[in-house]
Order: sequence, then structure tokens, then C-alpha cells
Amino acid sequence: MKLSGASPMSHPERLKVETAAAALFCSPLQPSEHPSTMAELNAIEYQLKTRGMAQCVCQVAAEYGEHPYEAAARMCWCRVEAVRVLGLHLPAA
Repeated sequence: MKLSGASPMSHPERLKVETAAAALFCSPLQPSEHPSTMAELNAIEYQLKTRGMAQCVCQVAAEYGEHPYEAAARMCWCRVEAVRVLGLHLPAA
């Protein structure tokens, strides 16, 4: 399924999305709160500044190990939000 106007993400864009998604995953923000774009950007920046990418990825891995279904659902939300706040388009499936 191709989204209108969407083209596959370049490697640097994918790295940005995955980095932002991991940082957002580690933040206390919840989808049920419907956080603003600015709140999400601030959370991503804060997590990357305080934890760094490596610690964010470690926490994501730990959550997948302990709570795989919940972690998968959260990461789906985080990836969609990362794409949105970065102003990118989801690649075609």
C-alpha cells in the first residue's frame, strides 16, 4: 500500500526516525495524553541529552524483553509520532 505523495525514506531519515522513536519510547509521555508536537519534541531532546542514544536503545530492548506486547504497541505509536514531528512521510508498505 503506497501512501499518496510518500516516497521511501532515505537511510539518514530512517536513522532520525529510529533515534527519535527510541527517545520518545523512553519518555514518560503517553499516547492517551495526546501530547502536543512541542511536548514530543522536548521529550525526544531531553531523553537524548540526558540518556544518550545507547541508553535509550537499551531501555527499549529491556522493555521488549519484559513486556513484549506493550512495548510493541508503544513503539508503533512512537514511530508514527517520530515521523510526524520530524515532518517526514511513512514509507510504502
